[in-house]
Order: sequence, then structure tokens, then C-alpha cells
Amino acid sequence: MAAVNIRRGIALIVLLGIIMSCAWAPSLRSADAVSVKTIVLRVGDPIMQVDAVRTFIDSTGAVPVIIQERTMLPVRAIVEALGGTVSWDAARRAVGVVLGTKTLELMIAKSFATVNGIPVAIDPANALVVPVIVKRRTMLPVRFVGEQLGATVGWAPATQVVTLDFGGTTVPVPSAPALIAPADTSSSTDTTPSLSWNAVSGAATYRVVIRKGTDVILDRSGLTALSFTVPAGLLTVGTYSWTVTATGPGGTSAPQAKPFVFMVKELILPPAAPVLTAPGDTSSSTDKTPSLSWNAVSGATTYRVVIRKGADVILDKSGLTLLTFTVPAGLLAVGTYSWTVVATGPGGTSPSQVNPFTFTVKDPVAQPLAQTVEMHVKYSGWDPSIIHIKAGARITWNIWGDEVTSCTNRIVVPSLSISQALTSGKNVITFTAPATAGTVPFACWMNMVRGQFIVDP
Repeated sequence: MAAVNIRRGIALIVLLGIIMSCAWAPSLRSADAVSVKTIVLRVGDPIMQVDAVRTFIDSTGAVPVIIQERTMLPVRAIVEALGGTVSWDAARRAVGVVLGTKTLELMIAKSFATVNGIPVAIDPANALVVPVIVKRRTMLPVRFVGEQLGATVGWAPATQVVTLDFGGTTVPVPSAPALIAPADTSSSTDTTPSLSWNAVSGAATYRVVIRKGTDVILDRSGLTALSFTVPAGLLTVGTYSWTVTATGPGGTSAPQAKPFVFMVKELILPPAAPVLTAPGDTSSSTDKTPSLSWNAVSGATTYRVVIRKGADVILDKSGLTLLTFTVPAGLLAVGTYSWTVVATGPGGTSPSQVNPFTFTVKDPVAQPLAQTVEMHVKYSGWDPSIIHIKAGARITWNIWGDEVTSCTNRIVVPSLSISQALTSGKNVITFTAPATAGTVPFACWMNMVRGQFIVDP
């Protein structure tokens, strides 16, 4: 009785196992019923493209690798994407694959597999192509598994892209992408430009090639974005051409019929601010047409002068090629002005001076009126004895001692406090004439010979 109960218990457990496996196992479809058309993988890339959907190969980040010149992959993701199942027999170190009416079994380190129970060489051309374990992941030859499951397997060596085509129809080759930027024949000083292009239907990856003449400066494949920034240090001054090709399940496009061309120009910095020389800072004069001057600046082709009175711009003159500029008449009046000079060249325009120079135009000071008068000493008196002078003028009185006698050897002007001995020859007396009109008498020291100044207004 005990034995019967044990047998019944075992049967119950088996039945439950069958029920559970039926509840959770994915449905098996024939190869003809598979909805997936293409699967695209790239060596070293943890993402595969199932038709138009990009998805990780598995949660561990497993990637296709090349072993013995063959692409190897954990095929569970491919088989399950097709609706099949993958099993692992740890005791026998065997992988089982079931898809529709196909059953495959591959064993680690064995160069033969079984297909529906029939032994088949995995790679007739290379017996070293066998299932292996890499980082605790079982890696199977992609071509063998794919072809046994009904796929046409494509391989693009330039981009290391594997394409599994289950659709039974020819997948078109992508067209050449339309280049966007940098625009054709454009130029700039940027040595790390961002290249961009339009998306292409059927493309999984893109390849950028930059040339300088016939030399390839950069060849970058496997790009999934629609732009690529050139790394620093690759480009120098010169002209470059660039192309982009697209790769997808149908193959790789041709490059553009006419590559785009861009030029990297030399970076030319703006000139420095000129050094102002004259008029000196804080200088002053009565000159209303001063000549401004400054030092030459390397890289400058023209200069611009700006004169301000306070915040008001009095003069703004650009396009000057000399190092001096004379202020036109009529612009400046009495007052204080500031001035700056900027330099312009191929690299741009310099900043202006941090501290502009200032100069002051003063009101001219009226010079006192000057007058020279001549008189001769005669025995009979003064010649002339009446002399006209201008009010307020500075007078230079030249007295010629032609006939100096005891009576006339000293001349006095009491109102001006002048008393001076005379000698033969030229005697000079200077004084300032009274500011108002009138007469100023003068005489010899004994007051015997008289004369007078008539002060004219």
C-alpha cells in the first residue's frame, strides 16, 4: 500500500510539473509563423535591433564576440524573440534550442550539433568553431544557429554587423544620408566641429570619414546618433572633406556622390588697445584743434577715435589709417574732454582704453597791450615833448641822450614815481600807462624842461 501511495505521489508531482510548464512556457510557433523579419547585432554592442525595436541582448550586458573568426553570442535573446525556447543541461553541458519544428542541441567544446536528432557539423570549414563559456555565459555560433532556424545571415566586416533575415525577402540597402552641417564649403576657426546628417530608413549604424586631401584623418563606424563631434587635436588649419554611410540589414550605402567640404581657418585674435600719446592725460591748452596721436598696434588695419564731453559724443571717426588725427575746427569749445582709440583688424576690434585720456581747452588769456615810444634829449628840451600812449598799455620808453646837459641829465615822472639818470646813447624806461585817459607830465630833474604823455583811451 505504501508503494502505491508513493507511486501516486510521484505521478501527482509530475502532473503538477507538466501543468506549471504549460502555464509558463512560451508558445512555440513554426518558422513560417514568425513575425520577426530581421535581427541586427554588432560585435561589442550590448543592444540588438529586432525589426525596428532596439533592445538589450540580456540583462548582464552580454555582447557578440569574435572567436576563431566567427561571431559568437548568447542566443537566448534571438530564439526567444522568435518565440522559441532555450534550455541548459548542466550535467551534459548542452544547450537545447526549440523553434517550431526545429530542435537543436549544441554541446560545449563540441564541433558537431544535432538538428532534429541528426548530427551536423557546426562549421565544416573550421572544426575549432565550438560552443564556449565566456564570463559564465554560453556563447554559440550565430551563423549556425541562425541558418538552422531559417534565417539568411549577413555579415558586414567593415562595421562588424550581423544581420539575421527571417522575412524571406530582400532588404533594401539604405540610401546615403543627407549631410547637414557643417554646410558645404563653409569655414570657421572651430577645430572640433559637430558633424550632423539626416536619418536614413533601414539604417542601424552610421560611419563618418573625414579626409584632408587623400589622407584619411578620421574613420568612425558604429555610430547610432545623427551627429558626431570631431575630437580635439585631429584638425588643424586647412580644408577637409567628409562623408557618412549608413549600414542596416540590407547592407551599407554608398557615400555621398559629392562629399561636403569645410575649412578650418587660423584663429586671429583682435588687436590690443592702442597706447595714447598726445595730448598727454590731464593736459590743458587753448588749442581747439589739437592733434591726437597714438602708438601702432600689431594686427590693426584701421583705427577709430571717439571724443566725449561728459557723456556726450562730440566726435566719432572710424576708418583711420594714420596714427594721428587733427580735430576739425568748430567742434571743441572751452571745457574738459576725454578721448579713446580702438584698433580694428582681421581678428576683430580691440577694447578701448581702460582709462581714457582727458584734456582741457582753456579760454585764451588776453595779453596786455604793449607800446614802444621814442624820445630824444635836445639841449633845448625833449623831442617830441608830447607823446601819445594807450591806456593800460605796457610802455617801453626809449630815450636817446643826444645832448645830455646838467639840466637834463635826469628825467622824472612824479605821478609814476619814475626818476632815472640819463646818459648819452639809449636809455630805456618801462612802465604801465594809467588805465584811464588823461595826461601824465614829465620833466628834467630841475623841472626846467617839461613834456607830457597824453593817455588815449
